[in-house]
Amino acid sequence: MSTSNTNTSKYLSLVLRHKPEAAGVTLDENGWVEIDSLYISKVGRDV
Repeated sequence: MSTSNTNTSKYLSLVLRHKPEAAGVTLDENGWVEIDSLYISKVGRDV
């Protein structure tokens, strides 16, 4: 896995498992997030 993929994977794990507020997203009552919200939160951010 490339460094970029590893960094992206770690970021997604952080956001989806521990700190959704780090990406400015809100999980629903079942722990899901709209993929568009997650993508928009990453635009312009270097992972």
